[in-house]
Amino acid sequence: MATNFPASLDSLTNPTSSDSLNSPSHSAQHANVNDAVEALQLKVGIDSSADTSSLEYRIAQLEAAGSPIVKVAAFTSSGTWTVPAGVTYAIAHMLGGGGGGGAQTVGTAGDGGDSSVAFASGTVTGPGGVAGTASQTGGVATSDQAANSGRGGQPNSTVTGGCWGSDAQWVVAGAAVTPAASITVTVGAAGAGGTGGNAGGDGGSGYVWIEYQES
Repeated sequence: MATNFPASLDSLTNPTSSDSLNSPSHSAQHANVNDAVEALQLKVGIDSSADTSSLEYRIAQLEAAGSPIVKVAAFTSSGTWTVPAGVTYAIAHMLGGGGGGGAQTVGTAGDGGDSSVAFASGTVTGPGGVAGTASQTGGVATSDQAANSGRGGQPNSTVTGGCWGSDAQWVVAGAAVTPAASITVTVGAAGAGGTGGNAGGDGGSGYVWIEYQES
């Protein structure tokens, strides 16, 4: 019986202690096992095998390629990202700046700035928050929000005063990139608090993270 491996598994006959040497055939048993062992050797491959169907060759190719490493380019202020060698796709995580908090009386707070990444296929944007307005019911003392938080600024009021600025939006978007290309990254500025009467708090600025894989 010629071996069926590796297309399928062999069904080998195990002789018992009471079987004669010719039933099953002793020489045929050895031949079947020899064929199976040779098929296994061929499938596994010798050291540094060039046989593309062998396990030795395929494992060597995987080890040479290596596992991809996920990296992040973090931006807390606007700048430029240069695409590393071998990188052809990137994912942008963007948070705009938070809107400024409204003042106690009439006074204009500022909207938060948009965060964006200018991919070659088009610019993707994380919108900033909207400024709070004055002359609304409040009750929280002024406090600026933390940098790169995208949070809306607090209003200034004890009885009557401004509204909170709204938080910025967080957007995730991916695009194809070209190695060595320069990509403009904009981090949304914090919206300024309103200044009428007691001032409102500033919003928090935004951030941009660009995620990519290197081999």
